[in-house]
Amino acid sequence: MLWNFDELKGFRLHATDGDLGHVHDVLFEDDSWHVRYLVVDTGWIFGRRVLIGPQALGEPDGSTRTIPVRLTQEQVKQSPSIDTDKPVGRQQEDAIYRYYGWTPYWTAGGAVGLPGDPMLDVVGGAVDPASLGQPEGDPHLRSAREVSGYTVQAGRRDIGRASTLLLDTAVWQVRWLVADVGSAITSRLVLVAPEWVRGLDWPEARIHVAADADKIANAPAYDPTRSLGREQERAVYEWHGQRPYW
Repeated sequence: MLWNFDELKGFRLHATDGDLGHVHDVLFEDDSWHVRYLVVDTGWIFGRRVLIGPQALGEPDGSTRTIPVRLTQEQVKQSPSIDTDKPVGRQQEDAIYRYYGWTPYWTAGGAVGLPGDPMLDVVGGAVDPASLGQPEGDPHLRSAREVSGYTVQAGRRDIGRASTLLLDTAVWQVRWLVADVGSAITSRLVLVAPEWVRGLDWPEARIHVAADADKIANAPAYDPTRSLGREQERAVYEWHGQRPYW
């Protein structure tokens, strides 16, 4: 099922033994568009924001506005402190993965969002740190909150701004970028596939899209009040003459 990020914000996360807080943000890779973490505001519970990977997440429940988490409150409480208001580096990610005993996604054998992963039942020391090697490079993590509002540019033409993201929580993948291509008075939302994005310019707050500007501006409208079905997705791909992701 596809979830609008604006809808997921505020969902409560439930550990195996109690409440953890609510979804504040989503961090995703700007090259693969995989969701790597939920940023969870624990509020009065732990008094800080924490990162929880999709390895520990169940499917969101729209009727109760909750997301189950296969961790205990104590596990989350003792997790490494991360300043989520700043870019998350690989060294910080490494600390989180070492603590929970997960196989890092940036190494051979790393997995994303695998329900029933046996490593979820082990905390701290489950993975030999020496076996992980020294992580290097920029993880390219981007905040959904930050990207919402970026200018969308096709070719050399600004066609609108990013409004939100649509997430496939079965595999925790960003499937669509929602762009507002309307006027200053009226809003018109269209869908942009991540595979058409050629780069996110952080300093300029700009998303570069390799697609025809007029095609995007006049694409089938997206209605956020209705569930997005496969036929609507197919219509967007057909409009652009592209093959669907499925």
